[in-house]
Formats: sequence, structure tokens, C-alpha cells
Amino acid sequence: MAALSNVHAASILNTSLRSGTYYLALFLTDPTASGTGTEASGGGYARKVIAFDAPSLVAGKQQVKNVDAVDYGVITADIGTVSYWGIFDSQTGGNLLWFGSFARGKNVLNGDAITVNAGAIVCNIS
Repeated sequence: MAALSNVHAASILNTSLRSGTYYLALFLTDPTASGTGTEASGGGYARKVIAFDAPSLVAGKQQVKNVDAVDYGVITADIGTVSYWGIFDSQTGGNLLWFGSFARGKNVLNGDAITVNAGAIVCNIS
């Protein structure tokens, strides 16, 4: 069985999430590894820039977390229940790089403000 060293796992995270500009997308359905989920749309929603801290070893896994809160502002239409997230290499289109689910979904209605707290998006490699 092969395994990844802590040094190499940190290197991969640095290359994957800290070497360029990345965007946080919100999804109504699981994006899956093939990127087939339903991304939120309408009401002024658009992907937002997300930045990550340096990798750290936590419980045997190298991980990064988003450094700052990601503020989507006030949404001007009902867009549905946001339960998943994805990280892309482009503000529109582009490639899905990482994905996951929120601990709790939120039904976003007209007039709701959306903010993803700092530290809420965690990507790890073991």
C-alpha cells in the first residue's frame, strides 16, 4: 500500500488551493466528482473569490481552511436550499477542483444575505 507523506500532501494543497485565484460556488445538489450538481443561480448570485490558509497537520491529515468570510451579499430572488459547495478555477465555467457539503443547508429566499464564515470550508488530504 502506498501513502502520501505530510510534506507532499501540504505541497499538493499549496499547489491546488493557494497558487492562484479560486472561486467558491454554492450548490443546491451534490456537485459530485464529475461536477454534475446544480449550482445556485439568479437573484444576483455569483461565485466569489476564496483564499486559504497555509496547510496544517490536524488529526493525521494536512488541511487548509478559508481564511476570510465569503460574502455573497443580499440575494434578490428565491434560489433554493444551498447544501453544498464547490471550488472552481474560474468565476464562470471553469473546472471543479474540490467540493463538499455544509453541515446544514439553508433555504435562500429573496432578501436573504449569504455569508460563508471563515474556517467553514475545509479541504484535506490524508
